[in-house]
Amino acid sequence: MPLPAGPIPPPTWDPSGLPLFHPWRRSGRAYRQLRLGLRGYLRTAHQLFIEDEDLVPLAGPLLVAGNHPSLLDPPCLLAALPRRTAVLAAEWTFSYPVLRRIMRGTGMIFVDRQKGGATALRQALRMLEQGWAIGIYPAGTLVADSEGRAVKEGLVQMAALSGASILPVRTFGTDVALPYGKTLPRPGRAVRIRFGPVFQPDITRGDLKDPERVATVSQAIMDRIYAIE
Repeated sequence: MPLPAGPIPPPTWDPSGLPLFHPWRRSGRAYRQLRLGLRGYLRTAHQLFIEDEDLVPLAGPLLVAGNHPSLLDPPCLLAALPRRTAVLAAEWTFSYPVLRRIMRGTGMIFVDRQKGGATALRQALRMLEQGWAIGIYPAGTLVADSEGRAVKEGLVQMAALSGASILPVRTFGTDVALPYGKTLPRPGRAVRIRFGPVFQPDITRGDLKDPERVATVSQAIMDRIYAIE
C-alpha cells in the first residue's frame, strides 16, 4: 500500500476537520468522553500512575505496542495516551451490544482472527497514512508476563508497510486488578503504566518475505517492551 507523498498530517482531534459523513468524524467526541471516563475511574479505583508520558510523540504515524496480561490493559492505555489512538480489538469484544457500540463509536479496530486479520491490517494502514496512533498487543491474546514473550507478526507487518515508529509500553498490576477469567475489576488494586523510548524497527517491506527475519524483529520488539521496569 503506497504511502502519501509529503509530510503526514497529525491525527485529527477535532471531528469538524473531517469530511461531513466520514465515520471518524462522529467518533471524535465519543473518544474524548470515553478517555475522560476511563481516566477518572482508573485514577479513583486503581490509583492509575502514568510514567514517562513525555516520551509519547504527539503527531505522526505511531504504533503503540504493549504487554497484555489483563483485559484492563486497553483501558489503561487509552487513559494514559495523550493523543487519540485506535486500538486493535479481538472479535469477541464486539459480541456484546453495549461494548460493541462503545468500541465502534470511538474508532476502535475490529480484528477477525478467524480470517487472519487482513481487513484490520488494511484499516490500520489507512489510519497510519493519516497520522494516527494505533495500539496493538503483539502477543495477540492475553499472556502473563511470566509465561514468556511469544509474539505474532502483525505489528512487524504494519511497521514495515507503513514506516511508522514504535512506542513500547508496559502495564503493571493490571493482572491483579483484573485477573484472567474475571469479568469485574477489583477496586483498590493499584495499576501503573510506563512508556519507553520510541524507536524505528529494523525491517523493510522486502524483509517480510523472510519468516526468520520477521520472527527476529518481532522478538526484539517484545524484548524492548519487557525491558521497561
